[in-house]
Amino acid sequence: MNKKLIVGLMIASSLFITVGCGKKEEVKQEETPNVPKDGTLFCKINDNKDNNSFEFTFKENKIAEVTYVVKNEYETDKKAKSQAETSKKDASKYQKMNGIDTNIELEDKTVTSSIRFVVSELDRDAREVYDSVFREISDLSYDKVKENLVSSKYECEDK
Repeated sequence: MNKKLIVGLMIASSLFITVGCGKKEEVKQEETPNVPKDGTLFCKINDNKDNNSFEFTFKENKIAEVTYVVKNEYETDKKAKSQAETSKKDASKYQKMNGIDTNIELEDKTVTSSIRFVVSELDRDAREVYDSVFREISDLSYDKVKENLVSSKYECEDK
């Protein structure tokens, strides 16, 4: 009788351990955390003779740097030179701001203008310029910035 009782208790306890008290344990699904994305996104668009591109550098899924480059081809060297001089004058006011670098280059009939924003270094005036240019995307994630630019007919690639 003792053997039957012990064997019965062992079976009952093993069932109790395996099945529980009839109370279902809630199964929790593991959520994958939103892993911050670092990287560089390069987007360009060609519109007639103009070529515009953006290069975004992301740190923890936030824009850390943006470089915007515009290449314009002009009909004559004279027009190109005049535009380059005007662009240099316009760019000079940004050079005095922290976190903004500009560059204007003239090659034959092509003027290449670039402006680079380093978000962590922007002073108040530079932040206003940055916000006015990138207001719609400044707080977006890597994937959302890419989606936004692709929907605006830009060709984008991850670098």
